[in-house]
Amino acid sequence: MPPAGGQPHHRKTLAVKRTDGEPLTRVDLQYDLLYHIFSDNHAVFTDPFTTIRGDRAGTKVTFRDLYVNALIHSPRCSKASRDRIRESPEFGNEFAMISLLSNVGRINTTMAFFPEMKTALRTYHPVPALQRTNGNLQDAPRIKNILKSCYLKGEAQGAVSKPADMLARIRSGKVPPTSIVNVIFILASHASVSSL
Repeated sequence: MPPAGGQPHHRKTLAVKRTDGEPLTRVDLQYDLLYHIFSDNHAVFTDPFTTIRGDRAGTKVTFRDLYVNALIHSPRCSKASRDRIRESPEFGNEFAMISLLSNVGRINTTMAFFPEMKTALRTYHPVPALQRTNGNLQDAPRIKNILKSCYLKGEAQGAVSKPADMLARIRSGKVPPTSIVNVIFILASHASVSSL
């Protein structure tokens, strides 16, 4: 639905635009919001995977654990990234936060977040608030590839692509209807922005 007074805003208008080498600030990241989302200790989400801690599928977890677990179960998440996330909860938080920003369209595909500042195809952007641990936060295209392959076991890619698909799956008893990453993609893609 278009915002009052006219045309719907394109989702890409949410993306941060910065020149090469310019850092992303806490304001750019909406860091306070990210911090509260990822530090909320309420275990109210049902995890469809075996968790990082070895809990079985169906365990109640926090949003942070649900989101991180979806990332490490992505077939496109590298073994090195998976191991680093498992070894360091702090790195897992940082990686999940930058992934969530990409998930909602805040990070565009020209950005890279390698601390060593070496990238041939992307512009480098330091993220001081999210680069406090050892390990690469990757670049936006690799993060997007990880996100786009976050599906539940047995779920065909693209099977759930709009809110109506999610509702239909819920009504048929498939709960959760898709991964948390795909839920966020769907909701962000179908939301209109009334102001920036």
